[in-house]
Amino acid sequence: MRDYMKKIKKLTATIASFRDLSPTAREMAIELPESLDFTAGAFVNTFFEVAGEIVRRAYSISSDENDQRRITLS
Repeated sequence: MRDYMKKIKKLTATIASFRDLSPTAREMAIELPESLDFTAGAFVNTFFEVAGEIVRRAYSISSDENDQRRITLS
């Protein structure tokens, strides 16, 4: 297995809040069950159930690296 593949984690998170940044952009804060070693600007893939189907979306991590258990995505 390649080194970068070892860092992939699957976590179930809780949506803490949403904030509209503009008419076409939204920020989502999520609470994680464990720390996620990240740097600002990295991205995560998220999976949501919408109308009975699983939808995948990629988001950039826009929060500070000092809190590894609560991150914001935009």
